Amino acid sequence: MKNEILLCQYFIERKKRTCGMMRKKNMKYCVEHSKLDPQEAKENLKKRIPCPLDPNHTIYEYQLNKHVKKCNKNKLIHSNDNQCYYLQDLNLGNKENRFNKKDISLEREHELIIATIPILKAYLDQNLHPNCNGVWKLDKRENQFMIDNRYVQLENEKTRKHAIQQSSLIQNMLDRGILQSENLLSFGLIEFGCGRAEFTRYIHDSLVNNKPPSGKQHCILIDRAPNRNKFDSKLIHMQKDRLRIDIKDLKVNPLLHDNLPYTSVSKHLCGVATDLTLRCLLVNNNSVNPNGICIAMCCRHICNPDDYINPDFIIEKVLSLQKDEQRKLSYNELFFALTKIVSWATSGKRNNEDETTHFTDLGYEEREEIGLIARGIIDYGRFLFVKSILDNTHNVELIRYVEKSVSLENTALLVSKK
Repeated sequence: MKNEILLCQYFIERKKRTCGMMRKKNMKYCVEHSKLDPQEAKENLKKRIPCPLDPNHTIYEYQLNKHVKKCNKNKLIHSNDNQCYYLQDLNLGNKENRFNKKDISLEREHELIIATIPILKAYLDQNLHPNCNGVWKLDKRENQFMIDNRYVQLENEKTRKHAIQQSSLIQNMLDRGILQSENLLSFGLIEFGCGRAEFTRYIHDSLVNNKPPSGKQHCILIDRAPNRNKFDSKLIHMQKDRLRIDIKDLKVNPLLHDNLPYTSVSKHLCGVATDLTLRCLLVNNNSVNPNGICIAMCCRHICNPDDYINPDFIIEKVLSLQKDEQRKLSYNELFFALTKIVSWATSGKRNNEDETTHFTDLGYEEREEIGLIARGIIDYGRFLFVKSILDNTHNVELIRYVEKSVSLENTALLVSKK
């Protein structure tokens, strides 16, 4: 047929379907997958290489210089150039000689984890801080607006899990005065890693509750990825600024309105983004007087030693506990091991798992306990950092805002004015 569309026949195992890209008439695969077929690779005379800006796609080598100028990734990198809120790498920690976990082999990774386990057990034995096993006080609360409006839209407990988490975080903030709810006074809201801005939407609805606000409201929505089906249009009473920017490059001061109290929030702010956010708010913000902070943390496995907000705590309180003089770990090595161990607290038990085959020779329950200790150390270091800066003016807390059955990632950092 004249208009027949020829599709790539490569089967993508992860997605359980064939590739949807087009192919040439005399080829079996598209240009991305043709290199996987030896015969077609010979026929494809032009060598393809990963794009240096985004290795998720490939390009013809001879078109490299031309491609990098028009690559969408290049446009994104420079999309905020000359903006008052953009300063490249502003919120990074160590900017030089950065640690690269790819340099560590799997064998070395296992060695570091095994060397770290006795340190974590010693940390737990010495009870260096309350809840040093990472299981903070459960403080689950329910917001009446969410119960009356959001819960009824969802069919069962399984689909309500996000709403239950949002409800607890919102009510915890309201009860601590983190949100200006009384008389709907003027306030500002910054959501880091906002995605579709669902969390901000329900904060807004819980405060307004079908009543017009009596004061000025402003929200700043920050995410580095484009998002479909955004809730921005639902924020009918708020002035909105949505920025597509990496938190590491964000200078927040120029975005703030004078004399407006700002609360910074995030639900499940992944890994290192929490450290970048705290540095953005409390180190590189000239007016360190937040109305409040609520960060529900997750994904400590993608934290890194260079950007962690409180390396002194790890060095002085954790690294100092190692006793093996022959296998002394560096800060980078210990932190890397922590980021591997934290996943034991949330990975769950696999069906028919043979516990005797794990390289640590530890059973599932013991690995889970050690994973919680590692997670608690990372979170407690963040808590101490915030407390060292805001202790005179703010209350700083770590809580579990929902039960483990709702979410394994259930720890939140709350900062409220005294």
